[in-house]
Amino acid sequence: SPRPTEALKNGLPAFVQLLSDDDLVVRRAAVVTFNSLAHHRPETIREAARSEVIPLLFEMMPVNTALKRTVDLGPFKHTVDDGLPLRKAS
Repeated sequence: SPRPTEALKNGLPAFVQLLSDDDLVVRRAAVVTFNSLAHHRPETIREAARSEVIPLLFEMMPVNTALKRTVDLGPFKHTVDDGLPLRKAS
C-alpha cells in the first residue's frame, strides 16, 4: 500500500475540483482541508498550490452580493452574508 503522503498526493486532484463546487459547505470543507495540508504536510500540495489552489482561493475572497440576504426582524432588518464563512476560511 502507498505511504500516506503518496496517497494524499494521488487524491489531490479530487480535492482541487471540490474548490469549484456549487455548494458552499463543500467548498469550505475543501478550503479547510487544504489549510490543514498546508500546515501539516506542505510537501503534498506544494506542486498544485501555485498553479491551481491559490488562484481558486483568490476567486473566493471578494464579497459575492448574490450570497447576501436581508432578514426581516420585526422593525429591524439584518443583512446575512452566507459567503462569510468561506471567505474567512480562504
